[in-house]
Order: sequence, then C-alpha cells, then structure tokens
Amino acid sequence: EYNDYISPFDRGTVFTGGHPANISYDKRLDEKWSNTVGISETATARFEYQLSDDWKTRLTYGWNNDRYSLSIAQPSTLSSSGVLRRQANGGHYDYETRYASWDFIGKQDILGQQHDLLIGAEQEDSDKYRGKTYRNTAQNGFNIFSPVYGSLAEPSVVSAANSNLSNQLTSSSLYLKDNWHLNDRWILVLGGRYQHYDQYIKQGLGASRVTNLDKNDDVFLPMAGLVFKVNEDLSLYGNYSRSFVPNDDVNDDGTTFDPEEGRSYEVGAKYALAPELNVNLAVFDIEKKNVVTPTGVTGVSEAAGKVGSQGVELDVTGRIAERWDMIGTYAYTHTEVLDDPSNKGNRLSQAPKHTASLYLTHHLQIPSDLGEWHAGGGARYVGERAGDDANTFYMSSYTVADAFLRWDVPMAGYKTRLQLNVDNLFDKQYYPSSTGSQLQVNVGEPRTARLSASITF
Repeated sequence: EYNDYISPFDRGTVFTGGHPANISYDKRLDEKWSNTVGISETATARFEYQLSDDWKTRLTYGWNNDRYSLSIAQPSTLSSSGVLRRQANGGHYDYETRYASWDFIGKQDILGQQHDLLIGAEQEDSDKYRGKTYRNTAQNGFNIFSPVYGSLAEPSVVSAANSNLSNQLTSSSLYLKDNWHLNDRWILVLGGRYQHYDQYIKQGLGASRVTNLDKNDDVFLPMAGLVFKVNEDLSLYGNYSRSFVPNDDVNDDGTTFDPEEGRSYEVGAKYALAPELNVNLAVFDIEKKNVVTPTGVTGVSEAAGKVGSQGVELDVTGRIAERWDMIGTYAYTHTEVLDDPSNKGNRLSQAPKHTASLYLTHHLQIPSDLGEWHAGGGARYVGERAGDDANTFYMSSYTVADAFLRWDVPMAGYKTRLQLNVDNLFDKQYYPSSTGSQLQVNVGEPRTARLSASITF
C-alpha cells in the first residue's frame, strides 16, 4: 500500500472552566500552514505450508515506512479575555518498522490426550528518526473570539537539543502455547513468551548530542487459562497473563520511560444463544505500571506509577432473523491511578466508564443476477471521560450514528465489492478525546461519506 498525503494538523478546540469555549464548533485555532505532508508505505506477506494432516507452518512478514513533515501552531496558555498564546513547532520524521514471525501450528497426542500447539519465533525492529526539529518563540495576539490569522510565522527556529532524535528498538521473542485437552470438557491452556530487547536513543545536533538511553533486558511472560465446556452451547473460562512493552516516548528534555508492564485476569462465558447467534460475557481485572500519557505541553509526557482497570464486557453477534444480522456490545470499565505522587485515586484520562454500540445489517432480497445488496446502520455510545490525568475537566458523553450500503458482485470472475459509508449520519457535535490539556481538545469528525471499491483475486 502506498499513500502520498497532505492533511491539516488541527489541535482541536479549547475548554474554559471545564466546558467548551463559547466559539463555533468548527472554528480552527491554528494557521493555514498547520499540516502534515508525507508518504506512507506498507507491505505484508504471508505464506502457509501444510506439513502433514496435523501440522502446518506459517511465515509472516510486515514492513511499514512513514516519512513526513509536520508543522503545528501549538497552544500553551489562554487568558481570561480569550487571548491564546501559541508556538510554531515542527519537524521532519522517518519511522520504519519491520516484523517477521515463523510459527508451527498443529495437534499432537501425548499419553492419549490431545495438545493443540503453537510454537513460534518473532523479530521486530523499529527505527524512529526525527531530523531537524523546530521550536519558535511562543507569541500572544490571537483571540479565540475574534481570530486574525497569519500573525504566527511558520516554524523555522531549529532546536539543536531536540533535533536528530534516533530511537532504535529491537525485540526478539520465542513463544509456546499448549491447549491441553484433559478430557471432553476441560481444556488447560499453558504458555509463555521469552523476550529480549535492545533499545538505543540518542538526541541532539553537534555538541548538544547526548545518549538518552542504552538498554537491553530479558523478560519471561507466562500465561495460563482453563476452559470448561458445560455443554455444546456453553463454555466457561478463566485466564491469566502478563504483558511487557518497551516505551519509546522521549520528552523534549531527554527524559525516557521504563517499559510498560502489566498483568491481567479474566473470567467469562461463551454461549450459543441460537445456531448463528453468540453471546460473550467477560469480567476482567488489569493492572499496568509505567503507562505514558501526554500532558498537553509541547514535547512532554508523564508516566503513571501504576494504573488499574476492572470491568465487564458483553458482546452479542450473529443472525437474529432471516436476512438480519446484529452486532451489539456493552462495556463497563472502572479505571483508577493506583500509585502516583500527583494523581493517585484519579480516573485514567480518556477512559470512559460506559461504552456501547448496536449495529444491524439487512441482506436485501434482490434477484441474484444483480449481485448481493446489504444495507445497515447503528449507533455507538461513549460515556464521559476525564480530559487529563489530574481530572481537572471532563468531556461529555456522546452517541453517533452510522450507516452503509454494500454491493457484492462478481466481475470478470473476481469478487468485487462497492461500499458507501456515511459516518456521523446526523452530523453530531462531540469531543472524542484530548491531548491532556483544556487547550487541546479534539472535535469529532463531521458527517462524512466514503465510497470504496475492492477486488479480491
């Protein structure tokens, strides 16, 4: 996939006193030159070979490269009279990621019991480079109630200390998973991943160049689970796992962060309500430490000591009537900062307590020589979210409706699909997220129509 793009880089709107400022919803508070210009390339390949009736091998490779230049009008303060202080910032970026895995998947009888096995190796290399980085002097003179554009010049002042950032991360893993069929009803799941990583970060031009991080480590991540088949329609399960992700964030002052580590417990049930209608229910408890979040200040992030989330998830998917399919979801999630000198006891920013969605698809009864026609739509609900880690402001809940029309038809012997999507059908105004500041609150996408075509061969 090749994508040559240019798109506005909009920091969104501002809140005052915990509420949206009294300005037009679609008013931009940046400049015409605030945009991202770049080229993104992605390639993936997958090869499978059947070794025997019970075993197969699979090779997977992925590559991504994103080269772009970024210019932004970064807000920093807002006066009581509506004067927004802004700073012209920018940079040139080159991000490349390479991924490869080799898996062996199969079934093996050991002492009369079936084992479903996954044995594999994985290699991932990430090279993130930021070249010249611009940090102009912040300026006043822009009033959000009566904006005059053009007073803020494009970013041009090179910051030697922040430029030439090289962030290299290499991760190698070996993993094994065994679904051990103890009998017709019980399945014991055991597995683990051994991971080694090397991370090297340098930053700065000339005499300002410093080594921020030069680190390598090894970690073992166990996982275990148990499945009980009550009958053909109902299964109960429980599992435990640990996670580990090196953090590649770097603050403007050169601060780096320890890897994010976590553990999770989950118990649940899977029930076939009808031959083509499934219900999944799960209760989970997750703890993570060193979770990095933006603060809303240019080039500054922070890591919470430990955060926790507990909740319930419910999914209902499948055929509810002839020619009618449904996808329904609901989740309740309680989040809390468990260990942090400043924000202990607060809700985790950007995390809603309640989310839900309901979408229906109808397979239209049209003569087959005209292809297959499908129409559908539904709505998604997102509850109130804290806008920053300090919980100084909140973004209101919202519900957005979407719809689609799809046509599947064979053309020249190939499966062809033409689809029209309309997102935010009723042009709802909402605020989906923030960057950790009342001065950078994202506005929701307006009503958007997208027409896409695909051919499978």
